[in-house]
Amino acid sequence: MSLAKIILKNWPFSEGVRARLHWIRSPYQVGESRQWRMMVVFIAEDGDVKEIRVSWGMLPMLRLGEIYCDGQSTGTFPGLERRSIRFSRSLDVSISESIVIPKALYRLGSKWNLREKCVQIVDGDLKVIVPCLEIIRAYFATTRLMASEMLSPDSFNGICSSNMENEKVHMMFSNKVAANIITSGLATRIALVLEDREFNQSWRQIWASASQGEGTSLREPANPLWCYPPAIRKSSWSAVGIGMGNTFFVLGIERFSISRMPPFIKLHYEHPLFRETSRGGTGSGSGSAVIDDNPKEVEVGPEPAAPKSLTNPQIVEIETCAASFLRAIDVIKVKKKSDGLGGGHGEKTGGTGVRNHSIQTKEGTLDCEAGAGALPAIEFKEVSSIVNLNDSFKNFTKALGYIDLKILWCGQENAPEGCKLPLVDGSPRQYLSVYLLFGGKRYFLHEIDNSDRHSLSTLVYEKELPIGLVAVFSQDLLTACVTGGGHWDAPLLDVHLGKSAYCFVKHRKAAVENWKQRLYNALTSLKSKSGKS
Repeated sequence: MSLAKIILKNWPFSEGVRARLHWIRSPYQVGESRQWRMMVVFIAEDGDVKEIRVSWGMLPMLRLGEIYCDGQSTGTFPGLERRSIRFSRSLDVSISESIVIPKALYRLGSKWNLREKCVQIVDGDLKVIVPCLEIIRAYFATTRLMASEMLSPDSFNGICSSNMENEKVHMMFSNKVAANIITSGLATRIALVLEDREFNQSWRQIWASASQGEGTSLREPANPLWCYPPAIRKSSWSAVGIGMGNTFFVLGIERFSISRMPPFIKLHYEHPLFRETSRGGTGSGSGSAVIDDNPKEVEVGPEPAAPKSLTNPQIVEIETCAASFLRAIDVIKVKKKSDGLGGGHGEKTGGTGVRNHSIQTKEGTLDCEAGAGALPAIEFKEVSSIVNLNDSFKNFTKALGYIDLKILWCGQENAPEGCKLPLVDGSPRQYLSVYLLFGGKRYFLHEIDNSDRHSLSTLVYEKELPIGLVAVFSQDLLTACVTGGGHWDAPLLDVHLGKSAYCFVKHRKAAVENWKQRLYNALTSLKSKSGKS
């Protein structure tokens, strides 16, 4: 099935005009069906400001500072600063109106924009300000389903059931949820809301803020949504925003790491359509050919429009905010045995299909009331954490995809201050750190951007480390062990890695398959060495 991109049908600018997503306002209800809508503010390059109304279900893909053109995201965030923020235990967290954002950093203009809530975090000399809607997007709204459920007093009622025993959660999704949108990331995020005290408390604050006073608003101004970031003390963020002195205004949280143990270390999740055939196939079954009539682009309008089905949505892939705890959660998708060669039990679809094309553009809806609608539903699905990276890492990540391993953490960052890696076109050189599980042991891989032919071998070593510390360890390693000229210093690596065995994988002009073999050989060699020690 092809994956579509969203186009805003009510795009207010002329063709070819680029505009930055400047602000998002809290949702309010419209129409007889009381569907949730929110106002989104865009600013064009010439300073022209326009507002449009969009479905609340679009929140997962809306990221402040992103550039749009002709109603479609370009995926670029020019002029923003990227920071790794580590919070201490002794900090002050409060909820304030957006007027607290210094005008020198970000001008909001409209009084309705200024009503929105922000989280202020004061940690020593550092002050971090972040819109509450960004906290909600990053921590909770990873899909349309999540966005819809958070504005309901009975979250996940009829959607899924969860049971935790002896640090293991078993989750069962119902047929009300499309099977093809359920990923390990979505299952984990829902399990945290249901089973983690701090995540559950923050989640409930969202509905409480929406329904305060006389109830939900039927038109603007809406009740501003707010919630505290869960488990913020001693956590860390990878974020983009605007800095001025000791104040940093966060526009987007790309990753958060929680420096405590999760309430569960195992998560098994099921769905009635998760099947495994007797021949080893998986999924819900299909005919002998895929019939693909899915559009490449899906238009969404401002007016309420109920979908005809929520269990067969048009999938739109997005990058969600990555999350990690002090210990990785072992997530397993449980599939039931099927006697048939396909999906069995009436799940097999299609036949000898002859169509294999994509419609260019089609209209869809992000609203949640199904049954009588005429438009196809749209749902978001997370992109894997190891894709959509710097182009110079493309073959490296492809090679890893061929190896039987489990990615525990993957982070792309600029070389930290003090690191002797040379600049690339005047900007800090990027590096990729991958923390993975291979053959029952944990390993680090560090790959450096070589787009300008500054070749630095991939560093591979075994290391047991809490997930919450891997980003910090990666930064410290590069700062300490890359020396003059921008190369690994073996004696310094010996000191920094202690007893951890390591090796280098050289870059060569060869096919991805060959690089895969070299990476596999390096991991196997280190595993063999550690087994003899």
